[in-house]
Parts: sequence; C-alpha cells; structure tokens
Amino acid sequence: PQMSGNEMIWHRTEPGEMTTQDLVAFSHWQSKWLPDGFTLVAHQNRLRANNGAHVEQRVYSDGLSSVSVFIEKMLAQHNHFHGGSHMGAVNAFGSVIHSHFVTVVGEVPAVTVEKIGAAIEYAGP
Repeated sequence: PQMSGNEMIWHRTEPGEMTTQDLVAFSHWQSKWLPDGFTLVAHQNRLRANNGAHVEQRVYSDGLSSVSVFIEKMLAQHNHFHGGSHMGAVNAFGSVIHSHFVTVVGEVPAVTVEKIGAAIEYAGP
C-alpha cells in the first residue's frame, strides 16, 4: 500500500515461455533441481522498503501448485530462519547461500521446499 509500483520491474510470461538465456539475463542464481513439471512462471526484482536490500523473487509452478523462491543480499546480521517451518499447508525452508538469505515457500510437501532450497546455486560473475 505504500508503493505506487514504479519502484518495481515486473517480468511476466506464460508457463514455459522463459528460456535459460532469459533467466541468465535476469539473475546470477539458478536452481539445479525442480519437481517434475515445474517451470519458472514469474520473476521480479525489487527493493525491500525497510532496509533497501535487493530481493529477487522467482515463482515456479506445475499449473496446480506453486513455489516462491526469495533471494535477498545480506546487508546486516539478523536472525533469518534456517531449516524448515510450516503454517497449515504452506511449507518454508530458509538458508544462507553466498551471503544471501534464500527462502523457499509453497503449498508443497516440506521435503520439496527443502530440496529446492538445497539446489539453489550462485552462478554469478
């Protein structure tokens, strides 16, 4: 509610339309494993208003379920959760990779968010 939307860059595609070359142009991160049928369906970069950190969000879906991956550069030491958590049917997994907080959230089994989180790799310059 505090943002007009001009601060964000939105990239929208239909499922399966984003190519590997498109993804490399957006990000220095890659997922080495996704569940069968899951593809990248949305990608956005934005700044967190309260600390100015750059946050990348990727949404993967198989058309029925979706999983969001959030990647945020660590600007200061704070308590980012590590490991698994859940609320109802939503599972989450958090870790620190290459000085970034990586959080995976979705209405998929806990083992799935953990496997996706463990498969995120920094492939930057």
